[in-house]
Amino acid sequence: MGRKENPFVWYFDQNINFAELADGWLFHGQGRIRCEDVSHEDRRTLIRHGKKMYRERYRDLMKSVAGLELRLLIGIGCQSHVHYAMPARVMDYDSASYAAQRNAIQAFHEEAKDFKGRRISVRF
Repeated sequence: MGRKENPFVWYFDQNINFAELADGWLFHGQGRIRCEDVSHEDRRTLIRHGKKMYRERYRDLMKSVAGLELRLLIGIGCQSHVHYAMPARVMDYDSASYAAQRNAIQAFHEEAKDFKGRRISVRF
């Protein structure tokens, strides 16, 4: 995250501004997302490769919205110029996030001893 993005991140880090953006984007300003429904999420995603290698990714901003029919995580990134590799970068962030979620769910079920099937390893 560079200096150009700081005002953008600061503005949308405030829950009221983020709620207005998400409500306008998803529900055309119907007022279904309120600032009380928005909470901070960890912007860092850390993936382990082997015993000593780690890969981490940071999003500019990551929020969670409660009170909907589904759990909604929204990551925002400021793009001050055209970057043609941005779709690949976003997919990289998402795949790292999904791998971390899958590992957490698998560990929970292994600890509860209700995990059925083979252990699946995800590598990047």
